Amino acid sequence: GYLFIPVLLKSNSKLIHLINNVIKNDLASQNPTFMGLALHCIASVDNCGMAKAFTGKIPKVLMTRDIMDSVKQSMALCVLHLYRMSPDLVPMGDWTSPVVYFLNNQHL
Repeated sequence: GYLFIPVLLKSNSKLIHLINNVIKNDLASQNPTFMGLALHCIASVDNCGMAKAFTGKIPKVLMTRDIMDSVKQSMALCVLHLYRMSPDLVPMGDWTSPVVYFLNNQHL
């Protein structure tokens, strides 16, 4: 399903709300596979509206200690994509603490 979302969003934007809910549920789950797929989906969709919906969720998940390192790496790449897409989406004041925490982690 996640691979088809970029194509689907271009043809039918009414589904964005439903897709955002599914992605939010996957980010909130403790399943690293679901979280990774959701992050890759956010990073692959060039939709500012969709990106705005998740900029508040990603720092909270990044600060969680129980997440696998691969998910944290996906999260960092997702943040980088959001920043490159629109620097206004990633206000440095909100993201500074999670990013510093992430960079100080010796296992990554």
